[in-house]
Amino acid sequence: MPNAALIQNAVNAGELSPLLLGRQDIDKYVRGLFVCKNAIPLTQGGWTRRPGSVYLHQAKFHNKACRLFPFQFSITQTYVLEFGENYIRFFTNHGILTQAAQNVTGVTQATTGVLTYDGADTYANGDRVYLSGFTGGMTQLNGREVVVTNVNAGANTFELYDSDGNAIDTTDYDAYSAGGTAAEIYQVATTFLEADLADIRIVQSADTLFILHPDFPPQTLVRNSALSWTLSEITFTDGPYLATNTTSTTLTPSAATGSGVTLTASATTGINGGQGFLTTDVGRLIRIREGSAWGYVLITGHTSTTVVTVTVLNTLTNANAKATWRLGLWSDTTGFPSCGTFYDDRLFLAGAATAPQRLDGSKTGLYTDFSPSATDGTVAADNAVAFTLNADDVNAIKWLVSAEKGLLAGTSRGEWQMRPSTQNEAITPTNITGKPATRHGSADVAPVSSGKAVLFVQRAARKLREMAYVFEADGFKAPDMTLLAEHITRPAMVELAYQEQPQAIIWAVRSDGV
Repeated sequence: MPNAALIQNAVNAGELSPLLLGRQDIDKYVRGLFVCKNAIPLTQGGWTRRPGSVYLHQAKFHNKACRLFPFQFSITQTYVLEFGENYIRFFTNHGILTQAAQNVTGVTQATTGVLTYDGADTYANGDRVYLSGFTGGMTQLNGREVVVTNVNAGANTFELYDSDGNAIDTTDYDAYSAGGTAAEIYQVATTFLEADLADIRIVQSADTLFILHPDFPPQTLVRNSALSWTLSEITFTDGPYLATNTTSTTLTPSAATGSGVTLTASATTGINGGQGFLTTDVGRLIRIREGSAWGYVLITGHTSTTVVTVTVLNTLTNANAKATWRLGLWSDTTGFPSCGTFYDDRLFLAGAATAPQRLDGSKTGLYTDFSPSATDGTVAADNAVAFTLNADDVNAIKWLVSAEKGLLAGTSRGEWQMRPSTQNEAITPTNITGKPATRHGSADVAPVSSGKAVLFVQRAARKLREMAYVFEADGFKAPDMTLLAEHITRPAMVELAYQEQPQAIIWAVRSDGV
């Protein structure tokens, strides 16, 4: 009996799960593939080989993990930021960002090559330098990153070592005769270790990148110019705060203004669950009221469980004992926000360890000011917003996304929508509500947006769901985008990235490195 040859007019259903073998009754079956490797199915129905890749540069450490984040300053100035252990490096225009190049005047042929340069800038041991432009000999050094070692500043020389700490043997390289430049690789120092990188989240506003991590105070990375970036810890003007003290504990300042002020608590009750002040409270805000006037202070030193040193940021009126006070929400004691987004010209932050269901929005247009009210207690529409998800169980917030129909939050037990009472209003301290939108639960993976949809990883990190508003249902739905190809995400997804052109593709990094 002759074999039958079936015509397959399209393959744009992509690779289908082995669980679907024989399911001719499914529409996508006739457009699916058993294996689709190193290829991309096209929306029009065809199939094309996946695009190739270009080697741009090595990561700083080959034996330590790093992460890449986008930074778009303008349409013509975009960067990829390499976050690694204790550093950030920058890529732009298909290359790594470097300081001004200096001319090379010689390189020895030796078991440890020695480079001589002619320039006003001096290098220090440990600097990373990018070599290029060799035309007469030593062309083997072109495109190499070397570690400056055994500097002789007076002679403008240093020995060449690779990133693993091994001397670069130039004995068999072509003898140097002309050309070559050495440019120090630009980087910014950080306190993040390799183990911290997975929990970093970013939010960008113009030339400022907000960097969030549950174990570190929020930081900003500001682009001052192409070769000037400033990383600093955010100094919040005021707030956010925990609930107002309801115990009999009072706080007594030694002065109403100034720095080095001693603040004494009458008891430990109501402070850190009865533990009193802790060393990890240094850097924490406290809001204190005298009569109808609020003042606030910053803890700068710890003496005991009842005594701390503070700097008064806003006058405390007098040095009397005060029973009305609020401890700052974020600190080394309570944790820091782990995710955030911009919505209604506010910076919303959420996910602190001791307040996992709470989100806080800054004052309108003032992204580092979380004042819950004016100092006289008046709450205006542009004051900071504080909202806690009203759920029966713990819904730790994993991500925040700004959407057309409101502020969306992904939690460990479901996805929520926060919005004002009506769509033509703005969220204010007294006009915000939150309701469950879907009940799938989210993994601790930053989502991506495509058009009006938000794509997030479900709690078990195996399913990718597309959350979008459905007019007919007057609500959100989040269908499983991996339903027909559940096998491709095994063992788990740990990171997502979205590509808009030339094909709209979501790339995922799996926990096995694929």
